[in-house]
Amino acid sequence: TIAVPTDRLLLATKGDFALNDSHSLFFEGTYAATKTKTRLEPFALDSANVYQASGGLVPAEFLVNGVKVKNPIVPAFLYSQAIDRDGDGLKDYNFTRRLSDVDVRSAKADRDTVRVVAGLKGELSKVWSYDTYLGFGQTKDNQYSTGQVNILNFRNALEAIPDVNDLNNNGSTTDAICRDAEARAQGCVPINVFGADSISKAAAAYVNAPGFLSQKVQQKFAGVNVNGEPFENWAGPVGFAFGAEYRKESSSDVADALTQAGLNAGNARPITEGSFDVKEAFAEVRMPLLKNLALVKTLDATAAVRAGKYSTVGNVTSWNAGLDWAVNSMFRVRFTSAVSTRAPNIGELYQGASQTFPSVADPCDGVTAAATDARSVACKADPSVAANIAANGGVFTLNQADLQGTSGYDRGNPNLKAEKGRSNTLGMVITPKAIPLLKNFTFTADYYDIKITDAISTPGRQYQLDQCYGGGNTTFCSDITRRKTAVGSNSVGSIEFVDQTNANTG
Repeated sequence: TIAVPTDRLLLATKGDFALNDSHSLFFEGTYAATKTKTRLEPFALDSANVYQASGGLVPAEFLVNGVKVKNPIVPAFLYSQAIDRDGDGLKDYNFTRRLSDVDVRSAKADRDTVRVVAGLKGELSKVWSYDTYLGFGQTKDNQYSTGQVNILNFRNALEAIPDVNDLNNNGSTTDAICRDAEARAQGCVPINVFGADSISKAAAAYVNAPGFLSQKVQQKFAGVNVNGEPFENWAGPVGFAFGAEYRKESSSDVADALTQAGLNAGNARPITEGSFDVKEAFAEVRMPLLKNLALVKTLDATAAVRAGKYSTVGNVTSWNAGLDWAVNSMFRVRFTSAVSTRAPNIGELYQGASQTFPSVADPCDGVTAAATDARSVACKADPSVAANIAANGGVFTLNQADLQGTSGYDRGNPNLKAEKGRSNTLGMVITPKAIPLLKNFTFTADYYDIKITDAISTPGRQYQLDQCYGGGNTTFCSDITRRKTAVGSNSVGSIEFVDQTNANTG
């Protein structure tokens, strides 16, 4: 589908009920539901998705009781041209194929959002007003997909042998059966990936793996605000505001079991779920300092502070203070200094180990047995790197499969601290109302100086590698996994995983 069909249902409502001249109840409600359904091009499966350890090499023959047996689903011409490329003494091949004859590739999403807020607002006196509120909001999103496959079943279905002993009891000793007895007991059917519409309905049913993803975000909150101008000084009324708020936020992201394990030809997507709550209180003041003087039409000072206690990061405090100076009706200058905080969100805290395939350069590539620099010494301290150097004539050597075979996982970190920012802002506002041509214009110019500490980020995989090997910070070495032995087409010592965890790094 070029344009995705979308059905939407929207509802909004609000109401007010006056209790008396000073107090009233209020209510707000919104609801939105969206449904989409689309078809995509057939899923493209590479044999490397099925045989990751061997770099996509599929067996064209097997050893059965010490005798080489041809995989009967492999065409004779391909078998005659195939060679052993992974060193196990058996012929192999690789393939890429659109799975148009497994299932239609489609996606459907059902999402709904609801938000309700109720409260009480009014006047406490001639100079004080208030509002209180209680609310709930939630978004749910369910996604369904078809057209992908179960990698474990697909591998079992590719590994076929002749049924010379009629193990399937169908009276034939020339048909193909799945090599693994346990897989046969679970309904395995050999799959023929060669040619258009070559996959049988039974084989398609065996490998088919519809997907599901359920996401939910929820917020509960309550608060009270009070504001007023209780008195005046020599320059005008002094304004105050203060209040408190409670929030609880939770979210979850749960895929089907195959998707969680990365067994449906896609990256692994484990469960991410968690929650936190926070109690906050704030106070603000606006104090007029000068008024109607030479070069000072008005000069006001502002200050605010907000203190919070998070269930995750503990106590945090934000504040700001500033001056607002109106030179005259045309020129105004403003200055603010502030400290702000941001607590980590649920994804940053609790994200499950999500798989990715990054592009990185191995710092050990090209290291020789005789090299004595810090990087080379750090590389050779790893036994698997030393084994690679020994196996390749004294030089650490990577092949194409090694260069493209690095994976890794991104993880949340429940021990994160809040980010803190310090900012200073100086600005000027010009409103040239005395000039007829420009009377409706406002011109502003601002200067910002912002510094952030403990910024939540990931260090970067290349940075981790460079620090581990001669960079001076070996703590990153724990995130790096090298292959201890040669696996399939991947060399001993090549990088298998470089993991990343959220941290207060910036």
